[in-house]
Amino acid sequence: MRNLFDAALLTLEPSWRAEEMEQRFRYKAYNRRGEVIAGVMQAPSPESLAAQLQADGYYIAALEPEHKTARIRWRRKVSPAGLSAFCRQFATLIDSGMSLVSGLGLLMDNAPHEALRWALGDVRQQVAAGASLTRSMARHPQVFPQMMLDMVEAGELSGTLPQILDKLADYYDRESRLRQETKHALMYPGIIVGVALVLAVVVVFVILPMFAGIYSEFGVELPLLTRWVLAGSEFLSRWWHLGAVCLVLGWLAIGRWVQTPKGKQAYDGLLLRLPVVGETIRKILFARFSRTLSLLVGSGLSMIRSLGILERVVGNRVIADGVRQARLGVERGLGLGPSLENAGVFPAFLIQMVAVGEETGALENTLPLVADFYEREAEYTMKNLISVLEPVIIVSLAGFVLIIALSVVLPMFQMSSVML
Repeated sequence: MRNLFDAALLTLEPSWRAEEMEQRFRYKAYNRRGEVIAGVMQAPSPESLAAQLQADGYYIAALEPEHKTARIRWRRKVSPAGLSAFCRQFATLIDSGMSLVSGLGLLMDNAPHEALRWALGDVRQQVAAGASLTRSMARHPQVFPQMMLDMVEAGELSGTLPQILDKLADYYDRESRLRQETKHALMYPGIIVGVALVLAVVVVFVILPMFAGIYSEFGVELPLLTRWVLAGSEFLSRWWHLGAVCLVLGWLAIGRWVQTPKGKQAYDGLLLRLPVVGETIRKILFARFSRTLSLLVGSGLSMIRSLGILERVVGNRVIADGVRQARLGVERGLGLGPSLENAGVFPAFLIQMVAVGEETGALENTLPLVADFYEREAEYTMKNLISVLEPVIIVSLAGFVLIIALSVVLPMFQMSSVML
């Protein structure tokens, strides 16, 4: 009867089980080295948690239920860099012969991210109670992505968990570096635009009205350009709060619409159709597709299951629909190459390389080469985009500054003629 009850629990959502069967407790304890360990763990009662901590060699200093307001913090996702470090350290500990429980305890003690530290504490507790690592990690979908869970499960079943974790570490490390390169590429244009906006606000709302008062004292008739700029400044000064409310409401409405299936489909399709930017996004997505598929297939997962995971993690609804069509084609007995071609969203180079990899039986080795190619192409396209954006931004700002300067200087000539 107990086995049937456990099997029924496996079909339920982990979040439901965590909410209904256990509570979260914030604790502070000392380990055997005298170091202070703090975190949050789940348990049916404070007594059971205290007994668990004491059995693990911890000396409890404080133990109290977690407040609801504090629980929001634990839902923050761990960055790819954090996941990479976790996978790398975990693989090293397992390779050294350390047990899962001891390794999880060591990782929990040194985890820099609060959400990861709390999740590892609960995973350690579940593994110590006899649950599998995959089942324990699945209780925390906000920390451990579904792709990681599937690969960890494959590693547990095949006995290659350290190798799987090393591959995951490489994958998340590349994801982190790609994000950082994108942020750095966009940082310079962003700084220029930000500084320009601050200067524009100061000139339009402070300096120009001050000069307008001086001109009115001398009875100077303002030129048309100056009147336009002042009218715009006065309108923004009077109705800025209404504009701010409209911007916020519009942003929220667009955000809500993008979360709907139709909105997400339209938004992702628009991104892919943008000139230059869309090309960069496509290359990044194709690189992610190739590297993730290589990782999944190389970990022992079937092609159908790997494509099902890819459909969830590729990051674009249009490409995800293409992956779904390719998965359906593979389920019908087609090869991956023809299935990708029938999907209609993948480039010819990727399809050809996949077909070659299938024919030679080296798909796992071919896909990383495709990913490297598209990552280099995306980096090259991004650099070209930035090189084009910089002069465009500079020319636009120069034009804006010229308009403001003329609106200030032109009345001076008229004032000088009046004074003469």
